[in-house]
Amino acid sequence: MELERAVLEHIEARLRSELSFRTVRAEPIQPWQAHNNRLLHLWAADGREAVAKVYIQDGRFRLEREFSTLSFLHKQGIPEVPIPLLCNVGQGWAVYSFEAGEAHLGTELAPHHLEKIASFAAKLHRLHPDPPVPSLRTSFAATFSLADQVAAIRRRLQRLRYARSEADGAQSNVESSALERTIESLIEQALRGLTAEKIHKPVPRREWSLTSGDFAPHNVLIHDSGITVLDFEYGGWDDPLIMPADFLSAETARGLSGALEHAFLSTFIHEAGIQEQDVERLKRVRCLFEVGWIAVHLSVIAPQGIATKRFADPDLDVAALTQKHLQAMAQRLQAAPSRIERILSS
Repeated sequence: MELERAVLEHIEARLRSELSFRTVRAEPIQPWQAHNNRLLHLWAADGREAVAKVYIQDGRFRLEREFSTLSFLHKQGIPEVPIPLLCNVGQGWAVYSFEAGEAHLGTELAPHHLEKIASFAAKLHRLHPDPPVPSLRTSFAATFSLADQVAAIRRRLQRLRYARSEADGAQSNVESSALERTIESLIEQALRGLTAEKIHKPVPRREWSLTSGDFAPHNVLIHDSGITVLDFEYGGWDDPLIMPADFLSAETARGLSGALEHAFLSTFIHEAGIQEQDVERLKRVRCLFEVGWIAVHLSVIAPQGIATKRFADPDLDVAALTQKHLQAMAQRLQAAPSRIERILSS
C-alpha cells in the first residue's frame, strides 16, 4: 500500500533538500501486519535507507511522543533505537533511520538476547525527569501506582461495555458484566495481602522512568551487533517498573520458559539496581498487566480499534483479526489465575 502521493512527495522533497537523500525506491513495510500507522521503506540513490511513518491522527500524540523520545535517547548516546531524521507534525509524518534485523517471538530468543533486552530496559529505568530534562510527555497509558493500574483496566472495560451495548443491545451488557466480575476476581488475586496504603502509594515524580509504551519481542530487532528497539509512539515517563512488566506480559512473550524469564529479570534487577521491596512490587505490576491484557484484546476489536487498524490497512481482514483476539483473550482468561499465582510465588 502506498502512502498518499502528495505526502510521499513532500517527504521525498524534504529528504532530498535536507539530507541529500534522493529516493529511488519505496516499498510498504509488512503490509500484511495489523499496524496502527503506515510504514514505508525508502532507498536512496547512494544506497542509504530510511523508514517513513505516517501516523493515525487520534489525539494520542503518537508522532510527538515517538520523535521526541527517540531524539532524547539519541542525545543520551543510547544506540539501541532508530535515529529520528525528519518530521512534519502538521502532516503527521516522520522519517527514521532504517534498522536491519529480525523480530522474533519470545520463545525463539536465546538467554543472551533476553539479557541484552533487559539491559536496554535498565538503561531507560535510570532516566528520570529530575533533574530537569527536555519536556517529554508521560507515556500514553502512564500509571503511577497499583491503584492507577486497576483504574485503567476498569476504564477500558467500561468504555468497551458502552461500545458493545450500543452495537449489540442488552445481551452484551450481560456478557460484559460476567467478564467484569471475572476480572475483578483476578485483580483481587493480584493484590492479595497488600494494604490499601501500598496499593494507592504513588511513585514520586523524581523516580519516574522513561518507557517505550509497547516493550515487547515483536518490537525488538535482533542483529549481529545487538538489538534495536522500535515503536515509541506511546512512550514517555511512567512507573519505573512498567517496562519489565510490559515485556514479560506481552502477547509475543507468552510461553517464555522459566530460564528465559530469569535471564531477563536477573539482568534487569541487577543493572537497574532494583531493591527488594521493588522486586516484590514488580510482581504485583506484572500480575495487573496479565489482567489488563484481557481488556486490551477486546479493545483491539472494538469499533475504535478496528478503525485504527483500517487506517494502516484499508483491506484489513476484520473477521480474521477479531477471531485472533477473541481466541487470545479466552486463552488469557483461562491462564490468568495460575499465571498470577506463579508470579506471586516466584
